[in-house]
Amino acid sequence: IGAIESRYFFITDDNIFVNTKSATELFSALVPLKKKWACQVSLDVAKDDALLRLMRCHISLIYNIDKPGAIGSFAMLLGKNNINIDQMQVGQEEGGELNIIFLKTNVSLPSHVIEEMHQLELVKTVTPLEFDF
Repeated sequence: IGAIESRYFFITDDNIFVNTKSATELFSALVPLKKKWACQVSLDVAKDDALLRLMRCHISLIYNIDKPGAIGSFAMLLGKNNINIDQMQVGQEEGGELNIIFLKTNVSLPSHVIEEMHQLELVKTVTPLEFDF
């Protein structure tokens, strides 16, 4: 995996959690590689707190007014604070003028960054979704 040139990869083994010892070893070995990865899992993973902690991610829910520059304004702010966007899903409220954004970042958003995001003209709300196991 370390030899893969891309920062990102997807694990396609649907049964990756059948052997929790092997999965724990794999996920532990991935941490120092600083690669971003995703996988398909069954809900059985929720039975193992240690595995969930290894898979932990930082997600925020953002509502912004759907106008040019809205996403760019908070993306610039994140970059200025050395926060990388790992993934972003953007949808528009039905019949509305708001975007709904699920934002995955490389670190938790610090409180001062959340406060600065709230001050941006086109951002309405920022809600960090941190999952503690």
